Amino acid sequence: RDGSLQWVPNFPKQSLKVPKHKVGYLYSSVSSLNPKTKQIASGMQHFDRFDLVDVINNTVLTVVQEDKVEVKEVDLIDDHNLLPPETRSYYVRNYSTEKFIYLLYSNMTMQEGMEFYQGKRSDVPKPQLHVFDWKGNAVYKAVFDKVALGKFFLDEKTWTIYFRDGMPENEEDIFVKYELKGLRNLNR
Repeated sequence: RDGSLQWVPNFPKQSLKVPKHKVGYLYSSVSSLNPKTKQIASGMQHFDRFDLVDVINNTVLTVVQEDKVEVKEVDLIDDHNLLPPETRSYYVRNYSTEKFIYLLYSNMTMQEGMEFYQGKRSDVPKPQLHVFDWKGNAVYKAVFDKVALGKFFLDEKTWTIYFRDGMPENEEDIFVKYELKGLRNLNR
């Protein structure tokens, strides 16, 4: 209320200077709430990390990708673009249930995305689905064959995930589905 900001210790504070009007983009994330356990799952868009916030116990569990020893700083200083073309996006969509947190992982730069949608390149990273339980354990990972996957939901009875396809070949193919057989086998 007084305009001051207290830093939460687990969240990445960086030394690179970022223009004030871009700070919100720097720390943007996709988040969801587990109403039963009062936890917030937060997959950061420009830092390769996932945080599980326990609101009741005031704790944060941070999960960083296995090959990332430390969180890389993000440089948003660019006079011509809101987000510089080399800015990488990681977690871009999410969905959660009482059992699991489902995060769509992009690992694509803004430049790669622009060139893909303009038809200038096809060699962009395929989106992945990262699934965590509410204790922060990684339980499943899938790689998809379509790049332009949008919002999604999941049916845990059939373990089928439904996506909105941002670049369907035919108008009637606006939705695509995948069976998550590994999750089906995990929950028997």
